[in-house]
Amino acid sequence: MSRGCGAAPSARLLLAGGAAYASSLPLAALIHVVNEAYADAPERAVALAGSALAALGALPVAAYLLARRRAADPSQLGLVALGSLGVLLVSIYLYGISHFVCFPADILIWAESPFVGDIAKFRIGHPLYGDPADFDSSIYPPASALVTYFLAWLAGVPTSIPAYRTIQVGFTLAAAGMATLCCRKLLRIADPAREIDLRWGFFWLPLLYLVATNTLTNEFVHNLHNDALAQLVGITGYWLLLDYAASRRRLALAGMCVVPVVGFFVKQSLLLWAALYAVELLIFDRPRSLARTTAFAAAVAAGLGASLAACYGLWGEAFFDWTFAVLAASGVSPLRAVQHLLDTGPYWAIGLAAAAILLRGTAFRALLGPWLLWLAMIASATYTSGIAWMLNHIGPASLVAGVWGVAALTRLLSGERRVSAATPGGAWLRAGAAVAAVALALNALSVVRLPTRRLSADADRYRREIEREFEGLPAERVLLDAGNWLYLRAGVAARDRVTAVGDRGYGGTADFGPLLLRLRERRYAKILVRRLHEPDFHYDSYLWPKSSGIQQTLLENYREVRRIAAVARTPRQYGSYFLGEISVLVPASE
Repeated sequence: MSRGCGAAPSARLLLAGGAAYASSLPLAALIHVVNEAYADAPERAVALAGSALAALGALPVAAYLLARRRAADPSQLGLVALGSLGVLLVSIYLYGISHFVCFPADILIWAESPFVGDIAKFRIGHPLYGDPADFDSSIYPPASALVTYFLAWLAGVPTSIPAYRTIQVGFTLAAAGMATLCCRKLLRIADPAREIDLRWGFFWLPLLYLVATNTLTNEFVHNLHNDALAQLVGITGYWLLLDYAASRRRLALAGMCVVPVVGFFVKQSLLLWAALYAVELLIFDRPRSLARTTAFAAAVAAGLGASLAACYGLWGEAFFDWTFAVLAASGVSPLRAVQHLLDTGPYWAIGLAAAAILLRGTAFRALLGPWLLWLAMIASATYTSGIAWMLNHIGPASLVAGVWGVAALTRLLSGERRVSAATPGGAWLRAGAAVAAVALALNALSVVRLPTRRLSADADRYRREIEREFEGLPAERVLLDAGNWLYLRAGVAARDRVTAVGDRGYGGTADFGPLLLRLRERRYAKILVRRLHEPDFHYDSYLWPKSSGIQQTLLENYREVRRIAAVARTPRQYGSYFLGEISVLVPASE
């Protein structure tokens, strides 16, 4: 047992969690071998892989019982069982995303094309935010794409799409590590006198990694999106909040001044941290210091002001148009936000239940602020998620809820050790019930998956057929509605990207005249588009306030010469994006 204070115990805690994570890698390889061996019988592959994992997962439990025999502790056995379960579920997740991560084209979700587009433009010195009429910019700040590119460049693979996605997986693992440290910090504040068994890291990190990748609010953290880095910044911001609440250290306060500014360049919603920190300083900080609050506000204002001035110097008004005006025009649907509240109920529930366990005694005053600020965090994210149908806005707040839930569970299981000697039968029953309840609840948290291949091998055929359509033509003369990997290779800043068109069309902020002119003048020798004949054509959706006119203009000036078949067995979450059938168009005069 370790006292659990200081940097060294934190390192050992992360080392224990890292060892558990590493042990999931050979298990993921085992799942791959089984699925490849029974590629023509996927149900049999799932059954065999599941049986093998169950047997392997039972080994640590059996080993503990054999080693300890009558001295076995129910809470320790619960830790072993939950840790083993976490490792198994992580291995299934890693196998499930492996084919997505390795897919060498940026067409899996709506955000991938502008993500790679920013990298392509940066490499050739093209402005990241330009004329709205070019439809080649992103509504997100550029930090995620540029940090990813820098890390890929350091690794010697600056144009590798799989490398970019692998880096997102790394961001998510780092977020789980920070969540593990948050869990430790919460328990230290809740009960400073109690020793923390550092072996809990074997359970904490895998489970928090699963929460950080749950299919409900964090479905896209392995894709090219700013979600993975935003979650890392968010959980780091929460650790700073907990650290300041416990210690009032000036170093923590300095970090709090940085998080909102840095966070903004990852995702606009991370500006919320400025308000959350201000509430902590104004209401919950003891002793309250007006000087500290004023200094914090001034530092954040100065940092953000200087940063925005630099953006204006680099990109002018176009930066503010893309990153502020387009989003402001989208609007929030309150009804959709309420639906998202119901959808994410399990994460609200574990955060609320954890408060009943941890907000007790002397810890009440110290932890009330951080808990209420998490509540504000998840409420704000749930409301803003009403802009669209996805729930990824709520991902960072869900991870914080997971931190509270894991800390509360740890306190409950650790408490069993004090009563097991007096009531051994009851202790075993309570520990067993707790472990079973957690195992069953994991599915409600959307972290349980089947050990099966999620992206069909047919995706490689689909990508190759797209690439063949570019052969013999300059890349800038071919318009592919989504996907920038070919333009990245060619050193081209492609225009008329469907995501940019959709962002502006949905909010009603677009002037489509220049794009329509390019189509009428038939400047593209070839055009590849999805859903050309459907009402929700990506370039001209019926959901927009008014038609863009692009669909009709295409039909008048181009003719369809062939189609590229959709990817077979497309996963449900990706079916509405860019793995569908493609119409190949050439100018009507040819």
